[in-house]
Amino acid sequence: DGIDEHETAFGGPNGGPGRSWWFYGVYKVCCGFGNQETPSCETAFAKGGYVWTTDKKSNPENLPSLKLTKNRWGWAIHLTATGTKTYDIWAGAGLNKTGNGTKVGTLTVAWDGANVSVAYSLSGDYCMEEAHIYAGDTPPTTTAPGQYGHIAEFDPNATSYTYTGALADSSDTDGVWIIAHAVVCNGCE
Repeated sequence: DGIDEHETAFGGPNGGPGRSWWFYGVYKVCCGFGNQETPSCETAFAKGGYVWTTDKKSNPENLPSLKLTKNRWGWAIHLTATGTKTYDIWAGAGLNKTGNGTKVGTLTVAWDGANVSVAYSLSGDYCMEEAHIYAGDTPPTTTAPGQYGHIAEFDPNATSYTYTGALADSSDTDGVWIIAHAVVCNGCE
């Protein structure tokens, strides 16, 4: 008939308020590591006061280096006095830049001079597939988590974990060294 007609259309099951008619939908967006929309897993470390890299670009805070590799992210903790301290756990913090990563929980370390306790506590919807712990009275000599000395695997995934052990030789007087690594996943409700 030569008459061109148009209609307005809206999507969604919810009617909007007001005099005009319109509809909308509500969607939950899941934000994974790196803003992924699906759950994912990342490597994570408790942030101590030492790095093992010798490359300046992966030591943005100019922390002391254990000089174990040119460029690999991760931190070591060195306690020189007995007591209890808490550290943040960071996932995906490449180049040791916390701005690149996500804070996923805390690690509490208690040392009485002979025994050490390392307790992971993840926050939000984060959980662990596995944990790797180095605890010794000498500085670590490897960056490979599978060689740290203590491995725990979780099925189902865990939101907390505590390791307690005696140091091999507690006669060394320079303290205790800790590396706490984990494979952390998001979307664990």
